[in-house]
Amino acid sequence: MIKEQRSSRTRRLSADLLIPFLAFAILSGGVTAFLTFDAFVARPAHAEAYRFWGYWLFEDGTWVLPDKGPADVVPAHGSVEGWRYAISGEAAGQRVPRTTVGFDEICGTGEPAEGRKKVGLILDFGVPNESPDGSAPPESRAECVEVDADATSAQVLAEGASIRQEKGLVCAIDGYPAKGCADPVADVPTVASPEPTIELRLPGEEAGDGTDRSGADPSDRNAADDDTAASDDATASDDPEATAADEPSESGSTLWAVVVIAAIVLLAIGGFWQHRRRGVRD
Repeated sequence: MIKEQRSSRTRRLSADLLIPFLAFAILSGGVTAFLTFDAFVARPAHAEAYRFWGYWLFEDGTWVLPDKGPADVVPAHGSVEGWRYAISGEAAGQRVPRTTVGFDEICGTGEPAEGRKKVGLILDFGVPNESPDGSAPPESRAECVEVDADATSAQVLAEGASIRQEKGLVCAIDGYPAKGCADPVADVPTVASPEPTIELRLPGEEAGDGTDRSGADPSDRNAADDDTAASDDATASDDPEATAADEPSESGSTLWAVVVIAAIVLLAIGGFWQHRRRGVRD
């Protein structure tokens, strides 16, 4: 009789404890599945490109990405350097200045003063649909910069234009863009490859009367640029609040996990309490 009572109590105990354990296993699996699903829920892609000013060297008729920064490069007399504002990175490819103007076209044949050098500086302000705030970029231009013979590329730029820097980065040239600095971009616009050559204002020319190096009519090119901008469905968002609103809230995942864990604890307590009550009756 005693053995039967013990056996009966054992079975009840097993059943009482099995319920919360099964609930724990099921709900734990649910938590795992939930967290796993949450980890793979489609989110805005991590930025594969950035909107920034890129620095280039013009060598043998080709734009070359230097292996050092502008503060460490000392260009020789007769060099041509370029800065291009664009969305660049692995997803966007290399965005070089859209011109192949040479040193003679920028600086002519005059020699610099003793102990000085001349460097051709090209500033390509990019395309309207890559502007961070939708404003029209300034007219791209070239400058013949005369500096000390040991001046770096950073000093050439500072002599030929006004710059805004943050943490060693060139954030703006001649006030463009007005805000931001190497901001990440998740949605990269479609870009023609190669990009069309642009109109470039040379030294001595009035604003707006630069020569188009592609030979195309400027109005035709501008119209084509407008059509390209209108056809780009994937444009970069520069509104931090809008971006934040599109991103799934991490607090939602945490809240669900807390709710599930609380349910598990309550089931376990209920099963234990039921077992104690049956033990008292027995």
